[in-house]
Amino acid sequence: MANEITFGESLSIEDFKAKHNGTTLKVIRNPKTEKLFMSINGKTVGAVSKNYNKEDENKEIVELILPETGESIYCLHNGNSDNIEEML
Repeated sequence: MANEITFGESLSIEDFKAKHNGTTLKVIRNPKTEKLFMSINGKTVGAVSKNYNKEDENKEIVELILPETGESIYCLHNGNSDNIEEML
């Protein structure tokens, strides 16, 4: 389909912070909408999945490329660990 979102790179939290020259990634709740978003260096940098669980240690950020504009947005979500055999 022509309007499907394309997935770009997946980044660990540390890699994402390094890419944006930040030391702290904040997850902030909008008090009016209750939606979560990410902020780094005082700047909004992406969305947070509505299924995000802050208690789950398996977190990653995925790049989503919008079909209409080719623009990238980032989304924080819990990674899938079902097929992980070992953590090194």
